[in-house]
Amino acid sequence: MKFLSFVKTNLKFLIPTMILIIVVAGYFIFFFDKVGVSSDTDTEFIDFAKNYKFIIPEGYYVNPNGNQKTVIITSKDVKQYRPNDYAGLMKVGAILIQAYTQLNENDEIFEKYIREQYKSDEQKEIEFEFEEINHKKVVTINANYLNTAYREYVKIINLRYPVLITSPGPSIGLSSILKSITDCDEQDQDYRELNSQIRLIGALLKVNMTKELYSLFTESYKEEISAGDLIIILQRSEKLLSERSINFIGGNLDKKTNEFSIELLLMHPEIQGDKRAVKLKLKKEEGQWLIDEMKLPEDERENAGQ
Repeated sequence: MKFLSFVKTNLKFLIPTMILIIVVAGYFIFFFDKVGVSSDTDTEFIDFAKNYKFIIPEGYYVNPNGNQKTVIITSKDVKQYRPNDYAGLMKVGAILIQAYTQLNENDEIFEKYIREQYKSDEQKEIEFEFEEINHKKVVTINANYLNTAYREYVKIINLRYPVLITSPGPSIGLSSILKSITDCDEQDQDYRELNSQIRLIGALLKVNMTKELYSLFTESYKEEISAGDLIIILQRSEKLLSERSINFIGGNLDKKTNEFSIELLLMHPEIQGDKRAVKLKLKKEEGQWLIDEMKLPEDERENAGQ
């Protein structure tokens, strides 16, 4: 597939930095379970690995965990896809976001780099259109592969940490993302506080520090789960948590309710594509992000013959 070559040639070294432990993610068929759904325009997706955020278009899902290099955004009507199947993703109208080469937010360098990197030749015809969206330089690249019906539609945005976005073509969802996507840094209070708190939760889960973890529960969640209950819950997941690396990429911030949803990935040390996750919902109370819901996968002792 030509686009896959197009992306890998320029992005193969830009695997997102893992926050707790660097791991290699596998591929799997992704089934939606309401994670990442946006019912209005008050929900932001925050990518902690690549340091950007955008408002999730109404009626779209965001899946940051299907493919380590790529955030996948699809309509809520799409129920199933293969994250490593580019042609299939384009067929269902997916929008894909990857990290791109850092160019110091210099628009002159950005334009020069793009024109030198992608050139027409006897096999393909490349067209550029540069514009400014939300005070950021954006290039649209249309690639027409000669003697075939294959075309590519790519947007590259010159953020502090630039991103490459591809889709089958223009759409309302893509336009919404382009208008709202922006950098995250330590000046962004939500980004800074959530990043720190999720790191802490991951570390406490890893070493089974029940008391400290329970202190991060909201009062309402403590009414549902006692400290004794938490001990039992962690015991059921102890093998998974201790033997697997813990990683997170991004999640959804509901600005209206001050709630944040994210999955902590538990990566198998040997089996690619073995996806288990801790599902978290945090709620901001009295200026602190606390655990308002937590679902842990249980150890698979029965599968190990125990």
